[in-house]
Amino acid sequence: MIIAGGLRIKLLSSFQQKTRKAYEYSTQIACESANNIRTVAALTCENNLWERYHNLLDEPIRQAYYL
Repeated sequence: MIIAGGLRIKLLSSFQQKTRKAYEYSTQIACESANNIRTVAALTCENNLWERYHNLLDEPIRQAYYL
């Protein structure tokens, strides 16, 4: 049981690090888009940025279902 518990902790911490990186990057994209909203609107890239943000968050969600 000790080995199984240690393995579980290791897997969860690995998953948490991957998830944290994904959320940090997606937050960075969202903040940059909000700060440069005039440029985004002028180039009509709202949908592209929304899809990019959404796709960045899909991977951690998929991984969470498999835990």
